[in-house]
Amino acid sequence: MKIHLTFHGLRRSFSLLGEAAGAPAGAIAQIMGHRPSAVAEGYRPRSVDALRPYSGQIEAHILAMAGVQFDAAQEPGKLRAIK
Repeated sequence: MKIHLTFHGLRRSFSLLGEAAGAPAGAIAQIMGHRPSAVAEGYRPRSVDALRPYSGQIEAHILAMAGVQFDAAQEPGKLRAIK
């Protein structure tokens, strides 16, 4: 089966999954590289450290949807193969 995949489609999926994970729209947009919107965020840019919990929340949600067991504290920074 051939799947047509675009970068824009990946960005759209990330945005939707971030919303489903409960992350604020402004945090999702900033993780995606957008500047804070005056309407949506009231000029509240977040630092990378402030965005980190939302990024982890989104990552955990995506991995849970994929059925992947993941414990970030187990071996931080180490890649491993999964089925």
